[in-house]
Amino acid sequence: MGAPKGTDNFSGYREAQLSSNLRLIEDALSILRKRKLRFEGLQPLAAEVAERTGVHRTTLCRNSAYKRLMLNHLASQPGASALVGDDDATPELLKAKLFDARLEAKTLRGRVAALENRLSASTVALTEEEHAVSSGGASPHVDFSNTVMALKLILERINAEFEVIQVDFEKEEIRDLAAPVGRQVIVSGQRARAFLQAYRTLLEQEGKLGRKA
Repeated sequence: MGAPKGTDNFSGYREAQLSSNLRLIEDALSILRKRKLRFEGLQPLAAEVAERTGVHRTTLCRNSAYKRLMLNHLASQPGASALVGDDDATPELLKAKLFDARLEAKTLRGRVAALENRLSASTVALTEEEHAVSSGGASPHVDFSNTVMALKLILERINAEFEVIQVDFEKEEIRDLAAPVGRQVIVSGQRARAFLQAYRTLLEQEGKLGRKA
C-alpha cells in the first residue's frame, strides 16, 4: 500500500541528514576551538567547516541550524568583539562590542583630557618664560644659553694663540694643558656634561665641528 497523498517521503531522510551534518559541524568547530584558530567572520569560518565536513559552504550559511552553530562559535572566540564584524555578530556579541566601544571611548576621553592638561601646563610655562624674557626677568633656559655662549667666547679668547684649555667631548673632560700632568682636568663627568652637550651643539651649528653620526 502506497503512502497517503501529500506525504513527504523524504522528511525522515532530511532529518537524519540534518542530525548527521550537525554532528559533523559540531565536531569540526570543537577541533577549531582546541587548535585556537580564529576567524574574522562567517564566510572564512564556513569555508573551513565546509572543507572539514564536506557540507557545501552555501548550505552552511543558508541553513539556520548550521549558521547558528557557526555564529555561536564566532561569538565564543577570544577577542571576538574586536575580531568579528557587526554583520556576523550575534546579539550577545553585539552587546559585548558595544561595551568594548564604550570602554574604549572612556579610555580615549581620559587620554585626551590628560593631553589637554599637559598642553595647557606647557602653554602656561612657555607664556611665563616669554613674559619673563620680554620684561627683562630671569629665565632658566635663556640664562643657561647665555652662560654657555659666554664660556664659549672665553674659551676662544684663551685659545686664540694656541690651545691652553682643551675640551674633550669623548671623555667628557675640560683640561688645562698648561697644568702639570695628573692635574690637568678642570671638570669632568656629570658636572661638565650639560655644558659640553650645549657647547658641542653650538660648534656644530657654526660648522666648526662635524655632527655626530
